[in-house]
Amino acid sequence: MFLWRLARHSIPTGDVRHHRNMAPDASCALCGAADLWRHVLLECNLAKCMWALENENIIKFLGQLHCSDAHAWLAEVMSSLKQDEITWVVVCLWAIWFARRKAIHENQFQSPFLTHTFVERFIGELEEINQGSPEVRPVTAAVPHWVRPPSGLAKINVDAAMFKNSGQAAAAVAQDDAGQLFGVVCPGGGRAHRPRGDGGRGLPRRSRIGQQSWLAIFHDSKRLCQCGEESTRRGVR
Repeated sequence: MFLWRLARHSIPTGDVRHHRNMAPDASCALCGAADLWRHVLLECNLAKCMWALENENIIKFLGQLHCSDAHAWLAEVMSSLKQDEITWVVVCLWAIWFARRKAIHENQFQSPFLTHTFVERFIGELEEINQGSPEVRPVTAAVPHWVRPPSGLAKINVDAAMFKNSGQAAAAVAQDDAGQLFGVVCPGGGRAHRPRGDGGRGLPRRSRIGQQSWLAIFHDSKRLCQCGEESTRRGVR
């Protein structure tokens, strides 16, 4: 944006502001000379102190360009210098303009060395971006899975779930080491059912857990769904 405005002679230098009736004259606010774009960016004392810290070959080349038109001057710079040198010149022009605006409008005079340091740091960051950062691979979230209990033991997982058909809630489920479901904690005093077969031997028919929770014993998930549907038909909550 800065280069585009410079090429179109629209940055608010003294002559532009005076031409637009925004300033009483076109003099430089720092040294009193005619405030043209060349003076602002190349010839003012603030700009000269900054350029004195830069590459001598680039400074010599810029001193040989006497174009009064900013667009033609930029075109000559772009066609004559290398890409890294063009980048350096552009960043220097922008830094000088920024330092000048701070001095005029905020009365904050930035040292030439500080401006030079900013240019070096800014260009260094640009080079890091152009070199490209290492490829960052997206992290795939691990899918949670059930961890089996030791052989011969059962495991109770505390969670919240809804029966698909009945809409009743379950707060915990119990499974053996083979993953077979044989128990569920139903809030609200749900009806308990005695297991069929030998799978439920030695297990209580129902056990009170808290004030409003019951542990019902089942053989498998099929039996669990059947019991849920049966409880719904009977109006058990």
